[in-house]
Amino acid sequence: MREIPEQQIAAMAPNANAVNNARKIVKSGGFTEHARSEDDTFYMGSCKGSGSSAYRVTLDFADNDAPVCRCSCPSRQFPCKHGLALMMELSQGRHWDICDIPQDILDKRAKKDVRAGKKESQGDRPRAPKKTNQAARTKKLKKQLEGLDLAEKVVRELVEAGLGTLNGTSVKVYQDLAKQLGDYYLPGPQRLVQSLVLEVSRLKEDGKGDYKEAVRILVFLRALIKKSRAYLTEKLEQGQVEDDASVLYEELGGIWNLDRLIELGLKKENVRLLQLSFHVMEESSPLPEMIRGVRASSIRMESTSSTMAKAWPRCTMLSL
Repeated sequence: MREIPEQQIAAMAPNANAVNNARKIVKSGGFTEHARSEDDTFYMGSCKGSGSSAYRVTLDFADNDAPVCRCSCPSRQFPCKHGLALMMELSQGRHWDICDIPQDILDKRAKKDVRAGKKESQGDRPRAPKKTNQAARTKKLKKQLEGLDLAEKVVRELVEAGLGTLNGTSVKVYQDLAKQLGDYYLPGPQRLVQSLVLEVSRLKEDGKGDYKEAVRILVFLRALIKKSRAYLTEKLEQGQVEDDASVLYEELGGIWNLDRLIELGLKKENVRLLQLSFHVMEESSPLPEMIRGVRASSIRMESTSSTMAKAWPRCTMLSL
């Protein structure tokens, strides 16, 4: 039987709400069926949904370093709350029936192996750099600036009113504002606002929140908005709309791909990493603080899995 630490599950989650909702599913006994393959590479569960039929949730560990979660629910989040809940179920001492791996999962594995074989056969042949769609990138940066105005409005209102004035009604308003930030290509600030509101609302509900943490998030968010506005404005004025090695690109929610890292000279091989310090948060919080260490924009962790890329922070590199 496999187990996934809850901190690792939280790191793979798209947001804090998804983790909390997953915990509720586990606590309420949302899964009615549990099954796993004999070779322990496949797990499946049936989870009660809002509709009449249950959702089919699967975990595929064909690649131990990048498990794949799939769910039949209509959610656009990945992993969804049902997938996160199934991961949590692994450590709940449930009885798991032995089952065969479904044919559709085997087909997906085969397609993945074929793609991996093609990449291996291509080797390290240099690829022609992709052309940047200047118009699309310019439009995106302008949209992000509009979103920063919305985020600044949220921060300003919270500062003027005070975090202690948040109640059920205003919490819902700020949660809706946080959702709107997703329409402006700002998943980074969006997660911060969601975590901020969640921290304060939890404090009011059961006293388990932390005002100091909420204030820290608010200060970080305000600084991010200010620096990001200057960063985006400068890129637009200079016509340099491509993504670059700035840490702000990542904090705003930008996602790297390996080809671009190679173009920027950020791919390093055969190096040793020295972790100077770390700090693990037990509760859900903004990803940049899940492990607090010394940052360096000269190196990025490589991964073909977006979930693993989220799970691991930047590290300081020491060449030996």
